[in-house]
Amino acid sequence: MRHWLRRIPRPKLLLALASLFALYLVLGGYLLPRYIEGAIPQYAAEQLHRKASVRSVSFNPLLFKLELNDVVLMEADERLIARFRRLLVDFELSSLARWAWTFQTIALDGLEVLIDIAPDESVNLAALADSLPKGEAKPDAAPPRLVLQHIDITDAALTFSDRSGERPRYESVRVTKGSCDKRSRSSPSIARPLELVGEAPPVITTTA
Repeated sequence: MRHWLRRIPRPKLLLALASLFALYLVLGGYLLPRYIEGAIPQYAAEQLHRKASVRSVSFNPLLFKLELNDVVLMEADERLIARFRRLLVDFELSSLARWAWTFQTIALDGLEVLIDIAPDESVNLAALADSLPKGEAKPDAAPPRLVLQHIDITDAALTFSDRSGERPRYESVRVTKGSCDKRSRSSPSIARPLELVGEAPPVITTTA
């Protein structure tokens, strides 16, 4: 073994690099997904005072692909705010050369968002925005650069709920398929709005 190592130039350096690479694979492939799975519910509870759940998170440290599955954000009483079945983020290493956040693809499947007006006429998304941590604004600071090559949205739904009147009203719009490419643009396919009175559509009644 020692004789074999002597024939390799700078064996200690190669062993150190191999050890660092193995550590990177463990941190990126295992520890980072476990951290994200716990950080999302913790952030929702401590900062937003709401509930969140994540079924699974995976990250490929070689291809820089992050995938989240079955993410749900709910009010404290478990009324749905938003959820999605799958989010795939394909991050590019070219960001290091461009000095910009560069994403090859962002694919979102099964997104459901509920805009709800409560009986006291408060809007859930406005209340959610107010609960976000407020940081000190830096007027001279430039916003981070963002380069997005392709975005794909499948089976999305936006539901409007108005419970401020005598009879609750619900209206839902679904996007079956929508995509936008940096080189070519395509229009999403949007279903006709469906209006229901007095009965909530399934999109807002199911919780994880």
